[in-house]
Amino acid sequence: MRETPQIRRISIQFEKGNIKMLFQLFVLSPLFGGIIGFSFLFTFLILSKIFTAIFYPSYILNVSTNDFLISLLGFAATFLVKFLLNLRKVKFGQE
Repeated sequence: MRETPQIRRISIQFEKGNIKMLFQLFVLSPLFGGIIGFSFLFTFLILSKIFTAIFYPSYILNVSTNDFLISLLGFAATFLVKFLLNLRKVKFGQE
């Protein structure tokens, strides 16, 4: 497998000191990215509804659970992308 210069592999041995790094790499980093993806999509949906209400006075502005569920798709997509990118960087000490 040929590595490109942009990818730096991290070798992780399952030791007591690396648990914190594994938690940060595979849980906290993707979780933070997922929250940003959720907030970006939710903000976009709310702003689009506000602009629609400004230009069409008969439009009733309401936020439904569908908006929340669509924003959860943004969370899931961003979480998955960050998780897979971090997984790609890691080589579990099997040498």
